[in-house]
Amino acid sequence: TLEDLLVNLNGLHSNLERDFRTAIFPQFHVTRQECGGLEVVYTSSRCFPALVEGVLYQLAKMVFKVQIELRELERRPNKVL
Repeated sequence: TLEDLLVNLNGLHSNLERDFRTAIFPQFHVTRQECGGLEVVYTSSRCFPALVEGVLYQLAKMVFKVQIELRELERRPNKVL
């Protein structure tokens, strides 16, 4: 599921760091909400929230065949909530 992918994304990035030692990967913190949705906190030194949104939309649509709604709750330097 898309949720499984998001929950395991940091582990995937950790594995990629072994081969790409100079790469700087973002961090994602995923929390299930009472309403059934997910809160995804994206943290990156490069801060590409529009890229993350586009990738999430396309993954949901093309790979998992689901529609998602994304809302930016708050933006801080190096962190998007």
